[in-house]
Amino acid sequence: MIGTHRHSRYSLTTPNKIILIRTILAFSIAAIDTIWSLYMDSFGMQDSTIGFINAALTAITILAALTLTPLLETFHEKKITRYSIYALITSCLGFMFSESIILFFIFALIYSISTSVRVTCLTILLRDNSTKKSFTTYNGLQGSLLSLGWFLGPIIAGSLLGTFGLSSVFLFSAGMGLLGLILFFRGNSIKEKTHSKIIHKNILKNSLLYVKQKKTYLPSLMQIGIDFWWALIFIYVPLVMISQSLGPQYIGVFIGLTQLPLVLIENYAGKKAASNGFRTFFILGFSLLGIAALSSFYIEEIEIILLLLVLASIAMAFIEAQPTAYFFSKISQKEEEILSPIFNLMPFVGSFLGKIVLAAFLIFSPQESIFMVTAIVMFIFAGIALVNRE
Repeated sequence: MIGTHRHSRYSLTTPNKIILIRTILAFSIAAIDTIWSLYMDSFGMQDSTIGFINAALTAITILAALTLTPLLETFHEKKITRYSIYALITSCLGFMFSESIILFFIFALIYSISTSVRVTCLTILLRDNSTKKSFTTYNGLQGSLLSLGWFLGPIIAGSLLGTFGLSSVFLFSAGMGLLGLILFFRGNSIKEKTHSKIIHKNILKNSLLYVKQKKTYLPSLMQIGIDFWWALIFIYVPLVMISQSLGPQYIGVFIGLTQLPLVLIENYAGKKAASNGFRTFFILGFSLLGIAALSSFYIEEIEIILLLLVLASIAMAFIEAQPTAYFFSKISQKEEEILSPIFNLMPFVGSFLGKIVLAAFLIFSPQESIFMVTAIVMFIFAGIALVNRE
């Protein structure tokens, strides 16, 4: 009797179990993404080359992930998630021992594709294990806790990097992946909805169906804009820091601090957006990001630039979780296995555009041009939100 009482009092709800698993895995992904540019720089690549290679990896991931709709309709999300975590652990261990570009590409593809698959499956599982009304609240909570992982993960990665080197960060990420896998195996209460009897195998048809859904336009475009910004923060700003002779441990501190406002504000912002509407948040958020990037272009002191970009994350905290909540508020559960895999590609599309556009400008422009280009792009997305009356 006492044991039953304790279990009912302290056990997590099913949505919270899913959020906890994603938070644990966020530590793993955040640590890898923090050192990613430095890892590629260790192969002797130029800044623009690093950008183009990352863009190519992202493009391949997008093409591969387009096959996810028939995969989700054929197999169970839980099974796919489990194998994607296996792939995460394998790729982390592979990075530790990769000494050739070919092996790097192989493990980078495994890492990227499995991440896309896992995000889609866990998002669907969270949706299926919560009500439509509570999903927005859970999504805001998830955003805050994921941001906690993205806050502490880079700081841990920077500390490990400065003390033990690159391999220690990959080992840490593999360990967090293993912990996430153990927790996932213990998530017996996680349920899946009944799968569609119709398997949508035609990738082109699935994509066209998504494009025809006008209700997906605004959340898709806003998500692209958000991840364009993160490409600047995670890929290019660390390269600027290296060129300014800042130690690698400072990269982790900087990226961690850009996530702190998300930890503190994102859950609150999610509740406000749900009650007050998403569009206003998008307009103000992207405008403020544009102002921060534009100011960074004219400032010469790297310390002030980094401080400004950290403060800009306050604006990001009000918009980052909103595209997902907005998207799922517009579609039915019957549509989610068809539409959500393509929506979950939008972060990769935004990341791809950020990497390739900024890399292209670095070929013929000075390093600080990335801030001007990003500012223009952020103002464009603010304008899109402004003219969209949906």
